[in-house]
Amino acid sequence: MSAESDHAIPIAFARAASQAQEIEAILQEMLIAAEVANDTKTRSFEGIAAKIEKLPLGPLKKTSEVRRDVQSGLCPGTWFPISRSS
Repeated sequence: MSAESDHAIPIAFARAASQAQEIEAILQEMLIAAEVANDTKTRSFEGIAAKIEKLPLGPLKKTSEVRRDVQSGLCPGTWFPISRSS
């Protein structure tokens, strides 16, 4: 293997990790906004955000608001620029 190919795999993983973090941040923001807008328990923004920011990407993708947005076609338009940026 050449030195270039030895570095290609870690670089690809770093890009994928960066994209996953960006997607996770967007999902968190979407869910926080939805929770704040639909809150009937008069919870504080900070309380809602703190709870949601603890969630990793997997559980974030399983929330009903995110699933609805994915099915409506909103998310692919958001994710495409992120995935194309690498």
